[in-house]
Amino acid sequence: MSNNVVLEACGLGKTYQDGQITVEVLKDVHLTLAVGELIAVIGASGVGKSTLLHLLGGLDQYTSGNVRIQGVEWSQQSEVERCRLRNEKVGFVYQLHHLLPEFNVLENVCMPLLIAGEKPLQAQEKAADILDKVGLSHRLRHRIGELSGGERQRTAIARALVKKPACVLADEPTGNLDQRTAEKVYDLFLELNRAYGTSLIMVTHDMRLAERLEKVYHIVDKKLERKK
Repeated sequence: MSNNVVLEACGLGKTYQDGQITVEVLKDVHLTLAVGELIAVIGASGVGKSTLLHLLGGLDQYTSGNVRIQGVEWSQQSEVERCRLRNEKVGFVYQLHHLLPEFNVLENVCMPLLIAGEKPLQAQEKAADILDKVGLSHRLRHRIGELSGGERQRTAIARALVKKPACVLADEPTGNLDQRTAEKVYDLFLELNRAYGTSLIMVTHDMRLAERLEKVYHIVDKKLERKK
């Protein structure tokens, strides 16, 4: 694998068993994500977009093929090693932000650093820095319930980027936001990509936003096809 490749899927497939029936979700998927590259994946509801992200990020096991993150294949790692790799290499952003309501903004963004063993003071400094970059330095001590939808999503983006991962996997990150706020969140992704060189794969239903990224793929008949 080239040093320029962050994430690579080769012949990726996923099936589920529903009683006596085998349900095929994805088949023979090939995808290469380079350093700093921005990719959108579009498709109708239920075609496997979220499943694809889960497979790429090591959150689910594939049935066939392989996925490598910076040359390391997910299926060859123990569960402990997969957790460590995810924390070090991958940032996740979801439509539902999955922030912890019992903690404030700063504490939520600190979590990946603390899990990795960083000292609390150092973690707080790094978290405060990324929160400043996403325009939330005035919200550090606020609880999640006190934030607007856009502020919650920016907090989730800060949490995903605080360790400067090799890539970010974003699943409909603007799906619950109004158009104006969605545009701002999208602009933030692009700005942080330029600042950190972090690669991005984003699942979205919004073709207008998808077209702003370098490459656009869509899932058709369980396969990934290049659209742009």
